Amino acid sequence: MTWFMRELEMFICDHSLNNVKTQVSHVSCKSTFLIKKSPKLKAQCGAVAIEFVLLFMIFFTFFYAIATYSIVFLLQTSFYYAANEGARSAISVDHQSFASDADYLDKGLLPIVRSTVGNALKWLPKKALNQVLGQNNSNVDVSLSNNILTVRVLYRGYVTNPLIPLLSIPGIGPIFSTPSDLKGVAVIRLI
Repeated sequence: MTWFMRELEMFICDHSLNNVKTQVSHVSCKSTFLIKKSPKLKAQCGAVAIEFVLLFMIFFTFFYAIATYSIVFLLQTSFYYAANEGARSAISVDHQSFASDADYLDKGLLPIVRSTVGNALKWLPKKALNQVLGQNNSNVDVSLSNNILTVRVLYRGYVTNPLIPLLSIPGIGPIFSTPSDLKGVAVIRLI
């Protein structure tokens, strides 16, 4: 027997719990204890299980909310970062080398901005990546008006298609709400 087991056996034998003497009997193979309790203690054995279930539900809901909101904030911040990087990459495209504004947008800005946004978000799981970027990053919205470039990265319908399922308790409904769409927007003036 280990030192801890001997000490525990001495403690149980020497002390009483609520003036109820306990008897310790050894089980030979594993050196574990079986404690025989009086009927008074047997009536309270289920109370611990009920308390555990109630506290577990509260703590589980709390930690699940932390994990869910962390994912939402991570995605939101990542979308802003990707949109900013895409807008910054537009600076490298020379407007003078294109014949018209339409060519400048379609052949110059769109490919480089969408590629930069796609590279910034390539860490996303495949499910979210397809939802946010689409085929060949076509879901990234890039618009140019009066030399002001706007880059939008949008996760449409996050509530209906989340990365982590949202917690919903029967009879109560969703415990916490999230925005229906997650987005990141960046605006830059091109000269």
